[in-house]
Amino acid sequence: MSDSNEENSLEGILQRHRAEKKSLQAKIQHLKKTKTSKKDKKTLSGEIIALENELEARQKLELASLADSKNGEDVVSAPIKRESRAQKRRMKEEAARMQLEEDKRQIRQDANAEYLKSAKFLEQTALNELLTKRSLKIHEVQSNGDCLYSAVLVNDCHYDSVELLREAVSKYMMTHKDDFIHFLSNSNGDAFSDNDYSTYCNDILKCGTWAGQPEIIAISSLISRPIHVIQANGPLLEFGNSSNDVVYLSYHRHLFHLGEHYNALIVDD
Repeated sequence: MSDSNEENSLEGILQRHRAEKKSLQAKIQHLKKTKTSKKDKKTLSGEIIALENELEARQKLELASLADSKNGEDVVSAPIKRESRAQKRRMKEEAARMQLEEDKRQIRQDANAEYLKSAKFLEQTALNELLTKRSLKIHEVQSNGDCLYSAVLVNDCHYDSVELLREAVSKYMMTHKDDFIHFLSNSNGDAFSDNDYSTYCNDILKCGTWAGQPEIIAISSLISRPIHVIQANGPLLEFGNSSNDVVYLSYHRHLFHLGEHYNALIVDD
């Protein structure tokens, strides 16, 4: 068989297809390294998809053309016919594999398009814009019910652990009941009774118990530092009147399926 025939055989074509895919991946990696600006990165994803789609479509067409040409052959020896049947089987398998890859790519593309419309993505995008203006970035803490306390401890060293900070908050709120009880209500919307308030303060001692604005006010007083909470869809929340350095937190409504979450904010050098 001549070099031209070998190149146009199924094995030759598949080998060339693999080389073309490898070459394309190298080109994509080069593009990722050279396009570093935010504007370039936004357009790079579309360029990569277009390149991959173009190569895949061309290779599919070439395999289909080869199959048609094999069906039209009328002068072949018996051994070649057996090889041709095997080649056709491999061509079908290769076409099925490529279709599966195309289906997977489409699923990923659809999922990405859906994510770009999600409340989580929109919230995170808006929050990132606010943080950039303040030269801040998110320092993630675990979503386990202790996120507020953990986030505070990232930027403040008055307390050595979540447990010690919870204990201090519980005691502070118990001894400053009049500052808090009128702003708390039970699940029915009724104002807290003294027993309700005592239960609330005791629950603060339990790790995993959610904390919100009352606890932030108590923490600000305990550490003698103002606490500012930045959120995507709402005003900046400021707690405490101290002139000391501010402790910044971010508040997320849609980051996790379990509900609201706090993260620490640190300076973006």
